[in-house]
Amino acid sequence: MDADRYTLLTATSPGALAVLRLRGPGVPALLARHFSRTPALSRPVHGDWRDADGEVIDDPVVALLSDVEAELSAHGGPEVVRRLRQSLESAGFAHAPAD
Repeated sequence: MDADRYTLLTATSPGALAVLRLRGPGVPALLARHFSRTPALSRPVHGDWRDADGEVIDDPVVALLSDVEAELSAHGGPEVVRRLRQSLESAGFAHAPAD
């Protein structure tokens, strides 16, 4: 697993929640930079997700699944999802379609 990527696991249409899976060696640095708390393995943590300028985008729950994989559960409004995806792509994470 050499590329940093994210996958939207929920529908692309607006919904109550959006779940994004983050994968790759850059996951720890991404979480340290954008998430206000330090998630522990298999222990979901609630915190703030910030963009590169430090502005809060949303207050998701992040679950660390391994040292290179996490799931981010955020509000599913289109603007929140757009800004989350933008922050991931700005950090070098490419979109990967769901399997």
